[in-house]
Amino acid sequence: MKNSKRPEISVIMTAYNETRFISESIDSVLNQSFRDFELIIINDRSTDDTYEKIKTYNDKRIVLLNNEKNLGRARSRNRGLKIARGKYIAILDAGDIALRYRLEKQYTYLESNQEIFLLGSGAYNIDTKSRIISSFHPILSTDNIPKALEKENCIYHITVMFRNEGFFYREKFLYAQDYDLYLRIILANKKICNLKEILGSYRIDCNSVSHNSRGRQLLFAQKSREMYFQKKLFGNDDYEEFDPESIMRINEYSSNRKFLEGEISLSFQFNDFQRLKMLISKYYEIGIVIDKILFYYILSFCPEFFIVRIKRTIYKMYYTFNNITTGFKARF
Repeated sequence: MKNSKRPEISVIMTAYNETRFISESIDSVLNQSFRDFELIIINDRSTDDTYEKIKTYNDKRIVLLNNEKNLGRARSRNRGLKIARGKYIAILDAGDIALRYRLEKQYTYLESNQEIFLLGSGAYNIDTKSRIISSFHPILSTDNIPKALEKENCIYHITVMFRNEGFFYREKFLYAQDYDLYLRIILANKKICNLKEILGSYRIDCNSVSHNSRGRQLLFAQKSREMYFQKKLFGNDDYEEFDPESIMRINEYSSNRKFLEGEISLSFQFNDFQRLKMLISKYYEIGIVIDKILFYYILSFCPEFFIVRIKRTIYKMYYTFNNITTGFKARF
């Protein structure tokens, strides 16, 4: 029988072909120090045995939804949000990990700070063996976060907890739907804050969907900002007219500089040097510019063993550079 008592927190977890990591993610939630929650898992029509692994859990706090067809993360999360009974919503994607005191610390903070709508935290970046690669240190000033968000996404989605007050993801944002959510929260005059503590681990997996689409992520993020400023200046945006396929059709053979920038950094990150050289050549066919791509361009001519040797340092810089520069800009 379903528990009729309303939980304090609803944890939303989407899963698509996460057989390698799904158990680790579920266990990280079930083993939380804070116990009054429901875990809503949406299996997004996985083609591996992700669904079967979820079914092995016999915990009354788990609510399992099985999509009849693949819906994508935004629509899947919305399925979870529609049935969420918790006072607060916590997000954790399958593959990622919630540290033991995450729910407790965020719940306590939000209970004591009623003016805060959404709360994030610091996080580790981990590899496929759960080894720590680097750390994400968020902007802490509530006043500076909106300024930073107007430039780029500076919040780790897997760490957020927010009040269950009817906010949903916009489903046309096949990527960057979290960024679009934060911008709409700001427009609703609601406050966003971050805890300094590291409360989650974000998995870097070169085979995952999100890490094979960085160019499109950048383009959807750019569209999010455009709509944000439309709404801020004119009171409405062009979401209803927006066709996400206009972005999805863009590929590595296009002449879109933003897309190519994302794919170049991705290829470098995962040591795909052959593709890196091809993308850089395409990038500079558009026109030479003095920017960070020159760094990749120069390295593409170096021996691979040299690149691999300095790879770990550059890898860490990649995941911390935006946070450092965003925090610096937000202070001025």
